[in-house]
Amino acid sequence: MLAFHTDSRSAKIRQLAAFPYVEWLFWNPKRKLQVRAASVATLHSGNDRSRAVWDKLQPGNRRNYCTEPAPDTLVSVPSTGMADALVNSATVENTESGFANFVVVETRVESLDCLILRKEGNYRARFAPSEQSWLIP
Repeated sequence: MLAFHTDSRSAKIRQLAAFPYVEWLFWNPKRKLQVRAASVATLHSGNDRSRAVWDKLQPGNRRNYCTEPAPDTLVSVPSTGMADALVNSATVENTESGFANFVVVETRVESLDCLILRKEGNYRARFAPSEQSWLIP
């Protein structure tokens, strides 16, 4: 299981609601290893799961969900979208309204695709519950 949180008003939430597939990409430059994790997303908004994560966030992070207008809104000048009170002094109390915009996206990993880059030639493998295979990169 891999998870992230985001604003419910963002375009990615509409996209995930329509097509709940997520690919995570991880890169380790020291080992020259790339891992892609194919997963299926579940959205948690306004429920016990999202509340548990929300309650652990610091006010400085919670304030990101209190922006007006919503994320992805075009503006004519650079703006945080936050009220001055949030910019200067975010508290648990004055950021609570952001919970309405908070979503936890949990993804269940269904397969891993691993690519090892080597000067002698690359190796690739796929791991899934019903498959463990070597592939030509």
